[in-house]
Amino acid sequence: MLETLTLKFWEPFFRVVKINDGCPVKIVYGCPEDKTSIIHDDISKAENVLAYGTTGSGKSVFLHVFIKGASMLNTVEDVRLVLVDSKRVEFNQYKNSELLLCPIINNGDELLAKTKELINECHKRKEVIGDNDFEASRKQNNQYFPYILLVIDEYANMANKELNNALLELMKDGFKYGIHVVLSAQRISGWVADIDFFKSFKTIVCQSNYDEKVTRELIGNYIELKGSGDSLVLRDGELTRTQGLYTSYNEDLSAKVDEYVMSMETWVFEMLAKHNEEVLVPVNDNGDIIVKKKTITIFNVKNYLKADKLDKHRKIKIKFWSLMKMIRGKRYSIHLENGEFAYYSCRMYEGWYNKFWKEHKNEL
Repeated sequence: MLETLTLKFWEPFFRVVKINDGCPVKIVYGCPEDKTSIIHDDISKAENVLAYGTTGSGKSVFLHVFIKGASMLNTVEDVRLVLVDSKRVEFNQYKNSELLLCPIINNGDELLAKTKELINECHKRKEVIGDNDFEASRKQNNQYFPYILLVIDEYANMANKELNNALLELMKDGFKYGIHVVLSAQRISGWVADIDFFKSFKTIVCQSNYDEKVTRELIGNYIELKGSGDSLVLRDGELTRTQGLYTSYNEDLSAKVDEYVMSMETWVFEMLAKHNEEVLVPVNDNGDIIVKKKTITIFNVKNYLKADKLDKHRKIKIKFWSLMKMIRGKRYSIHLENGEFAYYSCRMYEGWYNKFWKEHKNEL
C-alpha cells in the first residue's frame, strides 16, 4: 500500500487544481506508485467519472476534493454545482454555496427531474455550439455557458431503471457541452444497474472492494486494495494505482487545517493582485471604508446579491490595487468573503506586506 496521505497534503492536491491550462475544472486522482507527481485530468478529458468502493475506501473524500477544487477557483459564470446527497449529511457544508444550481438533492425523484432538465440544457447548448469545442465556444455570441457538475454520492440509495436510463442519456453527449456526471457507488450489482451502466463512465476510480469478479469486468483487473484512498484509476483505457487523499476521523486536524488554509489564502490574495480585479468594499454613510477589528472585508464583485446577503452595508466597486494604495502602511487584515463554505483571509503583517508591495508596486 502507498503511504497514506493526511490533511496536510490538501495543499499539493489543490496546487494541481490551480493549474490554468484552459479548463477551469480538474479531476485529481492522487499520487501514483512512483510518487513523481499527483495525476489529474481536465474534466473535459475525464468526461464522466465513477468512484467505486466500500465504506471507508475514500469515495467521499475524492468527491470533496473535486467539489472544493471547483468551488474555490470559480464563479457562477464558470461553474454551477448540482449536488446529490441521499445521506443528507455529506454535502451539508456546501448548502450556502453560490455555485449551487439548485438546493442539494436528497432523493431519486428530485434527481430524475433535474437530470431531465440537464438533458434539455444539453440540447439547448448543442443548438448553439454544434460540433465546436465547448471551452472555446462557451463565451461567444453573447452566450455564457458555465460547466455544470452533477455530483452524486452513494448512488445505490436512489437508483432505479428510469433514473439509470436518464443518466445514460445525459452522459452520452453532456460532456461535449460542459455537463459532467461524477458519481460514487458502494455497490456494483444488477439491482442497482447492469454492468453496462457503470462501464459507460469513461473514467473509473476503483477503491477498496470485495467483489473480484465484478471489478475485473468493470476495469479489467483486480488488486486487493487497502482502503483509505488506495485506488486503481482507469483513464483512457490505462490502469494506474494511486494513493488518493485520505483523512482520518481520529486525528487532530486543527493545526493542519490552518496550515492548508494559509497557503490558499496567500494564493487567492496574489491572484487578485495579479489581475487587479474589482472587488466590493463595504462603506459607511460617509463613504469611508468599514474597518472592524483592523480587518477590511471584500466581496466577489460578480455576485452582488450574495454580497448583500452576507453584509448589509452599502458597497463600492473598486480595483484591487486602488484599495491597496488607500490602505498602504496600515496593519490591516484583508478578508475575501466568497460566499462559499469558508472564506479566505490574508493577514497583512508588516514585513510580508512590504515585500508584497515592493514586488507589485509597478502595477499601480
